[in-house]
Amino acid sequence: MVLFRPLQQPLSPLATNWPSTFLQVVLLIITVLPSVSGLGTACEAPLGLGHADPDAPYWLETIPKRGISAFNAHPSSYPVFRNVKSYGAVGDGVTDDTDAIDQAIADGERCGVGCDSSTITPAIVYLPRGPLIAYYYTAIVGDAKNPPILLAAPSLPNGAAVIDADPYIPDGWGAQWYQNQNNFFRSVRNVIIDLRQVPARVQAIGLHWQVSQATSLTNIVVEMSQEANNQHQGMFMENGSGGYMGDLVFRGGKYGLMVGNQQFTVRNLTVENAAIGISTIWNWGWTWQRLQIKNCGIGIDISTGGKYDNKQTVGAEIFLDVDVQDTKIFIRTSSSTPTSLDGSIVIDNARLTNVQSAVEEAGGAVVLEGGDRVIAHWIQGNVAEGSGKVRYVQDDLPPIQKPASLLDDDGKIFGRTRPTYADYAADQFISVREHGAKGDGVTDDTEALNQIFEQVRE
Repeated sequence: MVLFRPLQQPLSPLATNWPSTFLQVVLLIITVLPSVSGLGTACEAPLGLGHADPDAPYWLETIPKRGISAFNAHPSSYPVFRNVKSYGAVGDGVTDDTDAIDQAIADGERCGVGCDSSTITPAIVYLPRGPLIAYYYTAIVGDAKNPPILLAAPSLPNGAAVIDADPYIPDGWGAQWYQNQNNFFRSVRNVIIDLRQVPARVQAIGLHWQVSQATSLTNIVVEMSQEANNQHQGMFMENGSGGYMGDLVFRGGKYGLMVGNQQFTVRNLTVENAAIGISTIWNWGWTWQRLQIKNCGIGIDISTGGKYDNKQTVGAEIFLDVDVQDTKIFIRTSSSTPTSLDGSIVIDNARLTNVQSAVEEAGGAVVLEGGDRVIAHWIQGNVAEGSGKVRYVQDDLPPIQKPASLLDDDGKIFGRTRPTYADYAADQFISVREHGAKGDGVTDDTEALNQIFEQVRE
């Protein structure tokens, strides 16, 4: 589901139809593989090279649109794919494209305020290359070859976000559009969010990302003010039950990210030139892998206090394969006690360069020295051993032995970035619907899919 909210107008429902049918497959496209076998067998060769012209539009813009919403009342006419320029957006960085983007989002009696867990009105909203002024939220797929710029206007209200996944209802006493634990099916990728035209004193937010499962952020850059004492925030997340984020860059701001959620996996995140890179306000358990922190006052702040006096409301934080440079404090924690702590921290394979303190308590006591060093494996928290006995640890421990097959050439845990296929042309993709699959939620497409896989194999 994809929705926008004008930041200069009161919220209003975009639709009054609240269906309960589970979201079905929107669009299925299979990449042409020169030597790929059918179901139940293995790939015989890597994916070949793309042949798209460097100046050609991103394939998602030009590929034939055959996707349907199978259980929609009007599946043949309901527009699953929307290009904002088809609705009048100019995208020149000067024109206010608010109304055009709003129409692209709302078209087709979309599922708005009160939508809970499911919808039969999904959408892919595409932003072509070029800067765009955006005043409200959406799930966005940008041009991966030339990511569009969501340029926040100087009039962005205090506390407003350029992309808002769960807006607060004005005068609603904290009520929001969605129940945060049920805020599913969200994806934003291939965009640049620029807050630098918003005055530094304004709490401008790049993404308000209070979401749950089946959500992702990929290939996003957020640019913020780098003035002293600025109030900009790259991301604000106060609740939810996520989720995945990866390949993100946050530059500037008071906070790169301020986040609280039951659990999240974050990979390939860079925070630069922020007063506080990451502020974690609560969680059950987060994993951060391939985290880069550069030139921040505090890299990660988990000194939240909260219901436990002088202790963490953050449950568990795991930091894997981290690179911290030119930062005063890598991690600032709540004051610990001699025998226990409500939260836990695991640092595994962290390289520090010009870092004053690796771990420092909120009161200023240094727990782990910084400098230029590698932290192989350090733990603060309660450790359960084989006998079931729990003991409090605040010390280096022997590193976990990782199989070589799980590591890359740098000794970091192997991973892959989500492919964009930006170098591929539209004619290098196959639509299974074009070749006989129905995708209507009723027809058994097994045979059609197998035939298509055999054709591709040949």
